[in-house]
Amino acid sequence: MSKQTEAKLLGFSKDFIKSIEEMCHKRDSLHKEIVATQKEQKNIQRDIGVLTEKLSQISQSMAKRMAERNAYDRTIQETEIEYKRIREILLNPLAYRERQLREKREEKINEQAQEQAKKT
Repeated sequence: MSKQTEAKLLGFSKDFIKSIEEMCHKRDSLHKEIVATQKEQKNIQRDIGVLTEKLSQISQSMAKRMAERNAYDRTIQETEIEYKRIREILLNPLAYRERQLREKREEKINEQAQEQAKKT
């Protein structure tokens, strides 16, 4: 081989090796980015798992509290209805007795007025 051919071949080899080294460097950089992204993805997935569990616990707690609140609402409503019924039961005889007393008083007043009218 001639020296000129050898020089060209050596130059080509150097360029080829340099290109391979550059590709290896780019590949290593890309690999580091992939590893970092995978780590970030793993952390995000872990956080999603933690948040999903927390959301589930909060939802269960809220459902229990809402059921308890609804039970209070029913109890309050039923108690108010019963209170009104008891009040009516107690007040009806009282109102009846009050009406009787008023009628007797009016009768007495009328009788007294009639007696006075007879006297005059």
